[in-house]
Amino acid sequence: RGNASAVVDSPGATAAAGGAILLPIFALLGYFTGLNVMVGDGSLANVADTVNASYLYVVGGLFALAALFHSYPLAAGKSLTGSAGMASWFVIGGGLLSTILFLMGDWSENTMVEAGVEDVSSSLSGFALTGAFAFYGIVIGFILAANSVVKTVLFGDNKSSTGGSTSDISAYTLVEGTTTIRALFGRGVGIDTTLVIGESEEESAGGSTIIEVSAELHNDEVEEFPVSFDEDLVTLTKWLCGRGTTTAQFFSWADVDDSGEIDMFELANALRVADIADLPPWDVENLVKIMDINSDGRINLPELDLALLEIRNTLGIEFIPYVEESEDVEEASEEEVVEEESEEEPEEESNDAPTQAELKKMKKAELVDVAKSMGLTTSGTKADLIERITQA
Repeated sequence: RGNASAVVDSPGATAAAGGAILLPIFALLGYFTGLNVMVGDGSLANVADTVNASYLYVVGGLFALAALFHSYPLAAGKSLTGSAGMASWFVIGGGLLSTILFLMGDWSENTMVEAGVEDVSSSLSGFALTGAFAFYGIVIGFILAANSVVKTVLFGDNKSSTGGSTSDISAYTLVEGTTTIRALFGRGVGIDTTLVIGESEEESAGGSTIIEVSAELHNDEVEEFPVSFDEDLVTLTKWLCGRGTTTAQFFSWADVDDSGEIDMFELANALRVADIADLPPWDVENLVKIMDINSDGRINLPELDLALLEIRNTLGIEFIPYVEESEDVEEASEEEVVEEESEEEPEEESNDAPTQAELKKMKKAELVDVAKSMGLTTSGTKADLIERITQA
């Protein structure tokens, strides 16, 4: 907007603009005349033929010239030479004028036929002759376009690469640090820019300010702006890290239908059951859009893992692995069993010792065996053995 001269100065842009303006006009004419021929009485058959032919040569020719004048110089690497602009205007003017004259002749012919005039052709020969003469503008335009292409091939100037060759910065000062030529080009430095190593000057004689920039600014280590995350996702990350639950475990728990993806309803249910957030549907939809990389409206495991991992790394949330308590419980129970067994052993030993009445009922051989088991002397009478056993 406000730069129409750039369109006029470019032959390809002129042809494209002319074709774009004439396209809807010819499209409407072709639509209504075509309806009359296909489903009407066919009285506008001659008008439809004129519109179709003009549509092909005028609109199609303009778009062909636009593509030719724009693409061919880029492919050949040369500047467009010749009367390319005149070719575009010849096609626009000749095509529009010839179409109008041919349509006037067709409408006049239909009117005279309805009026009952017998010799129609002799009365309308002027329209056909003038329209044919105007149509030569299209032919001349195409000839000029072909001539322009040939001149471009033979006499066109080669286009020079302008990338990085010109710059508004006349001098550039490097103070400390390291940088690269590519980084300097990215900062607007051109081939003709003077690089000043060391202290900078205030201003040059011509009034161009010398820009003083430390080379360290071009290094990749740049302090980035703080990144903000959704509060509910941060809460979910802290909840998982505090419980020692991995993203895969949470995903498997939240994926109720085992489809391999979590939809909005499953995510809302998981957040509500975990007492993280009870969100309305529109907030859940926004939460899904944050993590939905492929924009399918559902979350898979990699998408969820990437989102939560980025929050963990950025905010420095520590993941506390979950340790099962079964081993500690088993060890404690084993210690209690050992203590109970140690407490019960004296009782069992005391209970295993036979009483004096039982000893009297035993035979001497049995008493000898009991004495041997207790490490006592087996000599003497039965009374001596009973006495030793009871005193032990």
